[in-house]
Amino acid sequence: ESIVSLLLDRGADANATDGSGRYGTALLVAVFMGKKPIVTMLLSRGADVNTVDSVYGTVLGVAAKTGNADIVSLLLD
Repeated sequence: ESIVSLLLDRGADANATDGSGRYGTALLVAVFMGKKPIVTMLLSRGADVNTVDSVYGTVLGVAAKTGNADIVSLLLD
């Protein structure tokens, strides 16, 4: 969590990808891993909740598929 905060504080793009298209954005990974504090942080820093990944689909879809109701609610707010 502190590393993500540091990177964002130093100007990292909250919507950056790894370039390969395989892992999507940090938001998608945080949702997949169930890291609600990081999801909250990324959203507050402008992460796009409507991002679609070619492997995993939408961020909301990933949250639903992983069964994380708290993150689903957060994304819908």
